[in-house]
Amino acid sequence: MEIYNQVSCVKISQSLAKILKILTVFDETSDQKDIDHAKFWQKLTAKEVELTILEFDPDQINLRQSLVEKFNLDYISGVHEGLAWGVSKEGYQILIDAAERTVIKTFRDVHHAVAYPFVNGVSFVKNDQSFYRIVDRKGEAAPVLVEMLRSVTPDSQRDGIFAGRLVGNSKTEFFFDASGQTLFDKVGYKITTPFENGRAWAEKEKGEIVLLDKATMTEKMIKGIRKIVRYSDGVAWVVKSTKGMLDAAYDSDGNELFTGNYQEIRPFSEGLAVVKMKDQWYFLDHSGKTVLGPYEEAGDFQCGRAWVSETKFRRKTSYFIDKNGQPIGGEFRQTYGFSEEVAAAKPFGSNSYVLVDINGTASEKLVEIEEIHTPFEDGVAVATDSFGRVIHIDKKGKIIFEKNGNKEYFESK
Repeated sequence: MEIYNQVSCVKISQSLAKILKILTVFDETSDQKDIDHAKFWQKLTAKEVELTILEFDPDQINLRQSLVEKFNLDYISGVHEGLAWGVSKEGYQILIDAAERTVIKTFRDVHHAVAYPFVNGVSFVKNDQSFYRIVDRKGEAAPVLVEMLRSVTPDSQRDGIFAGRLVGNSKTEFFFDASGQTLFDKVGYKITTPFENGRAWAEKEKGEIVLLDKATMTEKMIKGIRKIVRYSDGVAWVVKSTKGMLDAAYDSDGNELFTGNYQEIRPFSEGLAVVKMKDQWYFLDHSGKTVLGPYEEAGDFQCGRAWVSETKFRRKTSYFIDKNGQPIGGEFRQTYGFSEEVAAAKPFGSNSYVLVDINGTASEKLVEIEEIHTPFEDGVAVATDSFGRVIHIDKKGKIIFEKNGNKEYFESK
C-alpha cells in the first residue's frame, strides 16, 4: 500500500474496503505503512471515521458536485475534515457541513476570497479588507484580525501555532494560537517561520536568531547565523557570511547540516530540495549531497516525479524524471508539477495542454482548455476554457459538473 501524505499527491492504491479490512487483520504481508495507517483509523471515533471516509471517497467529485447543486453555489473547494468552503452566486463565502449537507455559516463580508482547508478544526479566511480571520468548525471567528499570514501548511495547522502580523502591529510578527492569543515573546519578532513538528525559527528585534520549541514553549538562541531564509521539512536555510548569500542549512534541533553557496533554494519535497548553484539547478538530499543535476530549470518532486528543462539541439526541452534521474515519458515545450499522479504539459508545436500520468503516458490534446490554474485536488482542477470562462476539469481533462446534459460553466470573476 502506498499512501502519500502530501495534499497535492494523495494516493491509495487499494480499495477503501481493503483499507478498512486491515484495521483488524495483520499478517506477514503487512508493512509498517499498513500498520501505522490502521492505527490511525483505530483511534478515530465513528463520526471521525465518517468524515475521514469523505476525504478518501472515490466519489469525492460527486460529493462536491452535489453540494454545488444543492446550495446553488458558484464553485466549491475540497472537503476537509467533513467541511467545505463554497462561494455563492452572489460571491459570499459559505461554510458547509459536507456530512450533514447543511450550511454552517455565510460570511457576507467575504467575497471570492482565500479560504484555507480545515486542519484540526481550524481554518483561515480573508475578508474584503484583505485581513485574515481564524475560524473554527462552527464558523466562529477569533477576536483578532491577521494582517499578514506566514505560509499556512498542514504541519503548521496541526501544531496549532501560527505566525504573522496582527492588525495594529504592522511592523512586528507574532506567534499566536487558534484563539488569537500571542505566544512566546510578547514583544514580537522581525521575521518568523511557520511551525513544523513543534519547531519554528525567528529573528528577534535586535537580530538574534532563535529556535522555538512548542513542547517547552521556550526559545533557544543559535549563534553564528545572520538571517533565516526558509524553514521546511525540518531544514532551516540560513545566511551566515557577511556577503548575504545562502550558505548553510540547519536541522530542527539547531545543528548545522551542511554548507554551500546557493543562489536560490526551494523547500524539501519528498526528501529532495531544488537549489540553484552557478546558474544551474540541482537536487540535494538532507546531507547536502548533490544527487541529480545540473539542469537549466527544475521543479519539486511530487508523486515521485519532477519536471526538468534542458537545451537540446538549440531548443529548450522539458520532460519528467524519477528520483534516479531517469526520463519518464516524452519531451515537451512546457511542463508543470504533478498532483494526484497527473501533470499538465504542452507539446511542441501546440498551445494546447495534455495531461501526463506518472508512467509518462500523455492524453489527447485538451483543445477546449485555455489555462489550468490549480493542482488537482480530489480529482478536480480549476481551469479556463477557450471562451475565458472558469471551469472544473477531471484528471482526464473532461469538463465536469453537468446539468441536464449541458456543461455548467463558472463565470470569471
